[in-house]
Amino acid sequence: MTDWTDQSEVEKLLALLPVHELHALSAAEQTDRRIAAYNLFGIKAVADSGGVSFEPAVGVLDQPLLAALDILFTRRFPVAPATD
Repeated sequence: MTDWTDQSEVEKLLALLPVHELHALSAAEQTDRRIAAYNLFGIKAVADSGGVSFEPAVGVLDQPLLAALDILFTRRFPVAPATD
């Protein structure tokens, strides 16, 4: 059985999933889409100056899901290099 609290085990399993990379997003676009994905799973999040803030009820039991979503999201939508 998989230990979902072990980040290395989660990363190994996620690496097996085929993910088709789409276009790169700006950091702001990626933050907005991450928040939308979190909210789909009932994890309340909002954008702030440091990235994403979660409601106080988001706790340790949500961490494996957040990590999995972050890994899959980053593989699907890489961050576009900043342009000046």
